[in-house]
Amino acid sequence: MRYTKSRDLVRLMLLLLAASVMAVQSPPPISLTVSPRYSFAPTTIRATIRISQHPDNRAFCVWIASATHDTNSCRDLEGENDRITRDIVFRHPPPGDYIAQARLLRSTGWTQLSQRVEFQVIESIPGR
Repeated sequence: MRYTKSRDLVRLMLLLLAASVMAVQSPPPISLTVSPRYSFAPTTIRATIRISQHPDNRAFCVWIASATHDTNSCRDLEGENDRITRDIVFRHPPPGDYIAQARLLRSTGWTQLSQRVEFQVIESIPGR
């Protein structure tokens, strides 16, 4: 069988294409966004959690904390049949610099933390 430069070029292109497809990473098991990132008190903070569907998913928790205040909220999950996106609302957190993080718990005991998200609740100026 004769090999030509064009056949070698096609093979090289197919190899590069296959390598690029394998390099694509799957989404993290749990991710977190917080909105708004900057707001004046009193405010409502919305944490949006995105969870990759998996049959062993059992629960997730979202935690927010500042130097003077911390709170969390947990929800049960129904494995791979549950919604991918969930929202949790934190009403009227006191002014401060906050860190938020979410945790996913699976039936195997395995846990995964989301990235940390920073947000700020600014004290309102009286009379404005």
